[in-house]
Amino acid sequence: MPPARIAIFAATIACAVAAEKMPTEAEVPAALLPQARKANELFAKGDLDGAQKAFEQALAKAPENVYLLSNLGVVRFRDGRHAQAEVVLKQAVALAPKDDFSHAMLGAVFLMQGRLDDALAEMESALRLNPKNATAHHYKGICANEKGLQGTARKSFETALALEPDYADAHFNLAVLLATQQPPDKENAARHYERARALGAESDPSLERLLK
Repeated sequence: MPPARIAIFAATIACAVAAEKMPTEAEVPAALLPQARKANELFAKGDLDGAQKAFEQALAKAPENVYLLSNLGVVRFRDGRHAQAEVVLKQAVALAPKDDFSHAMLGAVFLMQGRLDDALAEMESALRLNPKNATAHHYKGICANEKGLQGTARKSFETALALEPDYADAHFNLAVLLATQQPPDKENAARHYERARALGAESDPSLERLLK
């Protein structure tokens, strides 16, 4: 059985395109609000193709809208279309260089592509703009761990959890880090793993073996 690894969770990073975060007129032109909200609803239901088409149709009328670009990037990210996600997220960052969400999402895309230095740079940019971006802290932790920087990774996961105590993926990844470090901290690893499971994370037999 292979050892447990820090996991890259493509699903939960995309929280900004959720039903509870509908766009406002400040983010999207009033005429396009119904379509943007429809796209969000489709995304929340798991209809990625429908959400992508709805965002693309809205962008055809407002091609420089950062909200639409960044959220289309999220949908493409969730759908595994990383190269296409990179294109629109780079556009969003170019149009709004102070938008921490777009930087974090672009970093996540780079991470999925194995471009660790680029990913870490984008997470750092996001955190300079918004030190309370829990998603950026979490993904910075993944980048740092992949680069062998376990101290930085642990601090990043712990910061993400201080900001969002119910962040299941951060609990899981901190559990993996604690269980695989030398020497392992099985007690705290088990505590974070149990919390991740309680919050909906799937069981991981390889991690459970390490915790015995």
